[in-house]
Amino acid sequence: MKNAAILLTLVIMFAISALSAHPAGNVTAGFDKENNLLTVSYNHKVRDNADHFIGEVVVLKNKKEIIRQKLGMQDSMEGGELIFKINDLKPKDKLDITTTCNKTGKKSFTLEIK
Repeated sequence: MKNAAILLTLVIMFAISALSAHPAGNVTAGFDKENNLLTVSYNHKVRDNADHFIGEVVVLKNKKEIIRQKLGMQDSMEGGELIFKINDLKPKDKLDITTTCNKTGKKSFTLEIK
């Protein structure tokens, strides 16, 4: 009986934790050709941006990893923005950008260079 109560408590705690964690709501990106700057913006509404945040952003160029940025918090409780300099992009290159929540969940965006 005691083991069942402990197990039930653990299941409830896990469920509460899983419900409060979530991936970014929206990820967008743009590329400034003149300055070779990739801007990644994400919406990720949280109660405490130092405890629950987008913890990693990965950028693939034509399916090859070129950037892996680790974060310790996000800009605000609404989300954040990152800027990367990429000098070797050509028209038709494809950038796959994935944001990962430090709790759970991933959200991606694909940008084709024109």
